[in-house]
Amino acid sequence: MANELSSFLAEHPLYTKYEIVHLLTDAEILGSTYQFYCDNEKKYTTFQLSSDDDNFIAKKGRMRFGTMNVLQNSTFDIDFTQHYIGVCQSCKKFRVQILINGFTERDKEGNKRFYLRKVGQLPPPEINLDSNLDNFLSEEDKGFYKKALLNLQYGYGIGAFSYFRRIVQNEIENIAEKLANINSANKEKIIKAIQDYKHNKVMKNLINDLTKFLPKKLLELGDNPLLVLYGQLSDGLHNLTEEECIKRSESIDELLRFVIAELRNDSGFESAKDAINKLRGL
Repeated sequence: MANELSSFLAEHPLYTKYEIVHLLTDAEILGSTYQFYCDNEKKYTTFQLSSDDDNFIAKKGRMRFGTMNVLQNSTFDIDFTQHYIGVCQSCKKFRVQILINGFTERDKEGNKRFYLRKVGQLPPPEINLDSNLDNFLSEEDKGFYKKALLNLQYGYGIGAFSYFRRIVQNEIENIAEKLANINSANKEKIIKAIQDYKHNKVMKNLINDLTKFLPKKLLELGDNPLLVLYGQLSDGLHNLTEEECIKRSESIDELLRFVIAELRNDSGFESAKDAINKLRGL
């Protein structure tokens, strides 16, 4: 449960619900760690969750998670909000205020299901590009990328997916040009493939022409990652729900990061392979 809670705190967008097996006690929540951007350290560090029993919400008669355990098997539905503080464990000074809402919903069979959602965060979600993305993406795509992640932060899957499709379209061309720069032995062949694409505008042909020049580790994923990314461009948004768009966007983001990192001689093989498996199943 600790890993799930850490994932929820670090990655789950605001306002979208996150199902848990059972209500959590304060002991399970307090002390939990997660990765977050520290404005003092200017990097992602480990944060630890604590509570502030003197905060305004507590004075209003907050119902603690721990006291609600007795209601898990009751017929009552639950909806309450608590205030927590995340403290950077590196500088020990930078703090993030988080409001967590715990609630229940009934499924089609009438069974009670438990959920969490973040309903507030201060400082608000901020998009910080890592060095690989910042150095690789075009200026236009940096803007699109930040907008895509901001949409994800607030649970707007359709908006995020729209931006990621634009990024993938642009960045496949960018990847081709980068390959020409880093592969001097085959530069002329890659440039010829780029010129053919600019003439016929058939992206799949460009990808096929580029495949043999991709770093070996990209092809060890089992599928050509550029073809997997390109395949996401053909799905119409009207056929996908917000939740489906969120899942696809997250996997596209993971895979795109790996492709860029590998082109820059970085790592991330296993997470990219997982992203491909998720996209296969969608």
